[in-house]
Parts: sequence; C-alpha cells; structure tokens
Amino acid sequence: MRNIRAAVAAFAATGLAAFGALAATGGVANAAQDLSITGCSINTALVGVQILPTCEASDGTIYNATQVTATVDPTFLQEFVGHITGTGVDVSYKLVCSVDGSWVTAYEHFQANDWHHNTQVVNLSDAVGSPEPNQCTVKDLRAKSLASVSLLGHRILGFGVSVKGDNGVPGAIWAQYPNSTSGAGSTVCADDTGNMNAGTHIQAFQCEQDLADQWLQVSHQLIHNGDCMTNVGGNVKLEKCEGGKWSAPNQTWWVKGTPMTAGQITNGKGWCLSSPATGMVDGSHLTVQHCGANGYVQMWKAPANTPV
Repeated sequence: MRNIRAAVAAFAATGLAAFGALAATGGVANAAQDLSITGCSINTALVGVQILPTCEASDGTIYNATQVTATVDPTFLQEFVGHITGTGVDVSYKLVCSVDGSWVTAYEHFQANDWHHNTQVVNLSDAVGSPEPNQCTVKDLRAKSLASVSLLGHRILGFGVSVKGDNGVPGAIWAQYPNSTSGAGSTVCADDTGNMNAGTHIQAFQCEQDLADQWLQVSHQLIHNGDCMTNVGGNVKLEKCEGGKWSAPNQTWWVKGTPMTAGQITNGKGWCLSSPATGMVDGSHLTVQHCGANGYVQMWKAPANTPV
C-alpha cells in the first residue's frame, strides 16, 4: 500500500500576483491561458527632468505551467522608441520550477526595442527540462529603460512588464474493470508508485484521487511530476522528458480516451498501454502490448489534451 496520501485539491491551484506588485494569492483554477503571475508598472507625470524608468515586481507562482510569457507594456515603446535614440526596455527575471523532484532555475532576459516585438515566450522544455513543471515561480522580475528620457510636458503611461502563464489541470488515467461477483465495479489508475520521479515504474492501483494518480496530457506527452510516461522496452516508467514535442517516440502517446469516454492509449503503431487482465492488479506494473490483446484493460479514460 502506498504511503503517499496528499490531497489533490491544491494540486491544480493557481498562484496569482496582481499586476502592480501585489502579494501572491492562490485558488483552484481550470485550465486557462494568460493567467497573471506577476508584474510591475509606473504611471506618473514628471516634467522637465531626466529619468531612467525602472520597476521591480514581487514573486509570483503558477501551478502546472504549460507556457510562460513576459510582455513589456507597449505604451512606453510606442511613445518613445523611434523618437529617442537608444531607448528600449531591458527585462530580466528568474524562473524557478519544480521538475523531477528538484528545483530548476532558468535565468531569462530579453530586450524590447519595438512595440511590435515586446514579448518573450519561454519554451519550458528548453528552459527547465519539462513541458509541464509542477509549478514555476517568477522571481526578481525587473524592467529598466535603456536610456533616460526627458519628459518636457509628456506623461509616462504604463511603463512596465507583466508575466502571464498557461496552465493545465491534471487528472487520472483510469480503466474500468468488470463488476465482481459481489456486483462492485473496480476502477484502476495508472499510478506513480509512492508519487516519485524518474526511474519509477508506473503501476496499476485502485484509483484514490491522490497526487500519485494525477497526469497531464501535453502535446502527446503524458506528464507527472514534470517527468514523462515512457515505454522502456515494453515496460512503462517515468523518465525525464526528452526535448519537445515528437522528439522522443517512446514518450509520444496517442490518447483516444477522454475524461468521459474510454479509448486506447498507443505508443507506436499497434502497441497499447495495458494493465493486467487477471491476478493481483494492485501494484502490477503497466506494460505496452499489442492492441487488442487485453481488451478492456487497454481502454482508458484520460485528461484532455493541453496544447502548447
């Protein structure tokens, strides 16, 4: 019996830090795009002085991140860039993400010199090694003008930067076994033994709605704790995600099931994710077998795909 029994209610929580450096707050959220993580801004009138606009934001966190995007407010770029030589905005921050049971830090930096090109989209696979970390915190977000500006009667409106993110909502990958002689049905989940990390076998276990049962489907990868479900010679294990979409055939899964209807989960043509049909099911390792060999134990309901 597993000894990990963490409640899943907080697993899909989304931490928000309001634009303008308010403190982070949390709350359960559905899969969504452009969720506010953090940001800072300046909105003031300064006449006849030389200033070097700078703002710093508080930390902010997003859970189950599938994309992170930093955007410089275009107002400053539209009004000054092109009119004052050397003016633009320099943005820097740290992205600290939970992947494979560890904290991974990526140092991000970009410059916006044109309001048509004022956004940086972070490739999470390249930055932290997973297309869907458990959570990511934006730290030390700072925006700074590249040149001082003489405001001779002008007004700075909205100089600053915001960071937003997309998230997914994890769910179970589960199969419905036939009714027992007592009339009770049995639901069996693809389960990460002990809610662990890379190298762990994925087992069949009675669904308990805990963290060990929770997966995200992101662009044909099935992800748990930032690691990918992997076909290792017919055995199904968690391994570190290898690059991005399509880059690792043994981590590419075609999911026909949905949260409402069961279907096959295939890895390669004619090979299906399979659970034991007979014997002791709890604790048995999941395998990849020829589709049709095990019937109902190859029919899975699964979380909807979260595109990136």
